[in-house]
Amino acid sequence: MTHPAQFSERTFEFAFNAHFAKRFKAVLLAVPNIPSQTAEGSCGFDAAFEVLMGGDYEVYYYQHKVASHVDVRSGSNKHIWAKTTGPYFHFRVDRDQYNLIRRLGTPSRINPFSISIDYTSPRFWSYADLHDRFMKSRVMDHTVAINVQSCGYMSKGKHRMIYTAGGAIQAWRFSEPSPATARPVLGENGRAVGQRMTDCGPNALLDKVMAAVTRALASARRYDEISQSRVARISDALGFIRQNRVADFDAPGPERNERAALLKLNYLLGNVLGLTALVAAAKAEE
Repeated sequence: MTHPAQFSERTFEFAFNAHFAKRFKAVLLAVPNIPSQTAEGSCGFDAAFEVLMGGDYEVYYYQHKVASHVDVRSGSNKHIWAKTTGPYFHFRVDRDQYNLIRRLGTPSRINPFSISIDYTSPRFWSYADLHDRFMKSRVMDHTVAINVQSCGYMSKGKHRMIYTAGGAIQAWRFSEPSPATARPVLGENGRAVGQRMTDCGPNALLDKVMAAVTRALASARRYDEISQSRVARISDALGFIRQNRVADFDAPGPERNERAALLKLNYLLGNVLGLTALVAAAKAEE
């Protein structure tokens, strides 16, 4: 029998993001980067969190999904059941969004960073379970993170992400059964698994990101189908950040300057991802 999720994706997003912010409030560096629904199509994530974990600057990129629960083997799902060997969850995957996530995970001249965006989906489907886990601040404890970099790009057709409902977490992309990397959002030590962005400190990384944005802007200006007003706004912001590179905010001291640099990274990283995706789409139409 199939049990569709009794709550919306937006409701799950809120519950997950609120739990993340509460759990890691001591190490959060900035307000979460949550793009608009329009911007989400060009940046690939629903939410990005920046933390300073054990001296490391880490970023967590999540694309949230809700899933249906299937607990009975039938003729139509026997090929899936053969992989999961028991009940499983599944959600539909948008081909353009999926391929964008794959593309952003591959470094290029315009985007020198391998941005790891995970699909996140709950291992529960009922509203009662969501309510219970939200009230107990345990939403993340019952959520899986799925990374699709090992799956390859997606061709035409309908595709779903499948993951096991119990026991060890495993995931596949169907219709062609392609294994994905799946794990709990929280590791055994209670830490989220994030992407370590730099070994050279946030100020040095900011310089790299500004250079990447400069290259992305130069490429974006070549295509009329890319909003040039958006390009102009990002260019103005980049100019302001470069002009105020040394005098960060109002408090003296290297700690405050470092935090300011991280806040600027939060803005620029989102825009270099968006511009990279738009340029790649424009090139594909040539």
